[in-house]
Amino acid sequence: MHNILNCGPESFKIEFEIEGEDFDPCRKSALVFLITTPLGSHKIGMIFILTGFVEKIEKEVFKLNPDNVIIERKIASTRDEEMNSKTLEDVIEDIKETYRDEYSIISMIEKTS
Repeated sequence: MHNILNCGPESFKIEFEIEGEDFDPCRKSALVFLITTPLGSHKIGMIFILTGFVEKIEKEVFKLNPDNVIIERKIASTRDEEMNSKTLEDVIEDIKETYRDEYSIISMIEKTS
């Protein structure tokens, strides 16, 4: 976790497949992802945004060349209480919405529903 918090965008190497008409590979992209880890009696998590342009590798496969990394939200819960997935999904959707006008959104978070 320490390494992730202190690294620059060039440290992230992300390739992904994407289908759908919503994605425009010519626009700057914002990739959303969540990392969680146990820490003693708690579980902590962070929602990250990587921004940058994508490069097509294969037919539906792209590589993000990030130019910025942003920690959008920090989350904590006790081990006994699970992070409420519905609340988490709402937070993620709100974050994605703030980037939607300027970026093509790429989500690395699967919905539970």
